[in-house]
Amino acid sequence: MITSKVSDPPDGTRLVPGQQVTYTLTLDNTGVTTPSAANSLDNTSDLSDDMTIDRSSLTSSNPSVGVGMANDGSYVLLQGSVPANQRVTVTYRATVKPDGQRGNNSAKNCYGDDCTTHLISPPPPPLALSKTADPPDGTQLTAGQQVTYTMTIDNSAGTTEAPVPYLIDDMSGLIDDMTASMSTLNISSPTVTVAPEAGNSRFAVTGSVPAGERVTVTYRATVKPDGQRGDNSARNCFATTHCTTHPIGTPTLTFSKSSDPPNETRLYAGNRVTYTLSLDNSTGTAAAPVTNLTDRLASRKIIDQAKGLLQSSTGMTEPEAFRWIQKTAMDLRKSMREVAEGVIAHAKNTKAVEDDED
Repeated sequence: MITSKVSDPPDGTRLVPGQQVTYTLTLDNTGVTTPSAANSLDNTSDLSDDMTIDRSSLTSSNPSVGVGMANDGSYVLLQGSVPANQRVTVTYRATVKPDGQRGNNSAKNCYGDDCTTHLISPPPPPLALSKTADPPDGTQLTAGQQVTYTMTIDNSAGTTEAPVPYLIDDMSGLIDDMTASMSTLNISSPTVTVAPEAGNSRFAVTGSVPAGERVTVTYRATVKPDGQRGDNSARNCFATTHCTTHPIGTPTLTFSKSSDPPNETRLYAGNRVTYTLSLDNSTGTAAAPVTNLTDRLASRKIIDQAKGLLQSSTGMTEPEAFRWIQKTAMDLRKSMREVAEGVIAHAKNTKAVEDDED
């Protein structure tokens, strides 16, 4: 007769508190023409300090083999015989004891030479979840601006691999205002899988995170042009509660310059003039960046000089000279500064010719 022992989960599987294991002893007398004695012990002395054996679960597949258990749980006793050319199985269940009630956290038991061993670990701590954005949550965005979103699934405090439940990154409140690029999706570990769902309005995140590690999932989204957005509030949430929101606005910066005394007032030696530069975003719904202000001031100075030359040479008024430069720039597809520089250059050439004639 051949005896063997197996367990479910299999030998070597790491267990957690409350987990149950089913043990199966097999007494195989097939091919033998006479009954074989079944009297034997399943040694559970190194199992009972870590697991509670359910005595009521002790079962024999054939009444010819009886089963019982020692009062201290140190062994399972088999008695009787296995009929000729038959196989008998004996099964029982055991449950891992709670933390603080176990022994050496190594549940080993042997039936003859067949042993099973299960190491026991405390349950992994819950995965730490978070979501961040760059620019940060709450930052106001404008058309064309890009945001990088990062979801973090953190098992750095865990001692065992932690399964990732079915987690959703909900972009339904984002895609009316921004375009999320699937090509920018990056997952830091092959143990985690991300799949778009519901018409690319959300991501489903599944898989596992190894003990002591964290996994990040990143992607980028770009603000849609003015006139193509929804409610101008780009909100998305990871695992329901980890959310970022970016308000979206439109800057309307205008630039002007005034003087006191006003433009074209005749000045005399010793007169003082106060110049005021105005940058107006009063009708804007987003902060307006101020860039190249030095270039704009230089351009304004050149345009003012060209206006003066046009006024003196053609008799135009100041508004007429400004509109002439503006219209010429549009007709020639050039900047007003380029047109103004042409007026100044023409005036210099004309004066040079006149000087040569003199």
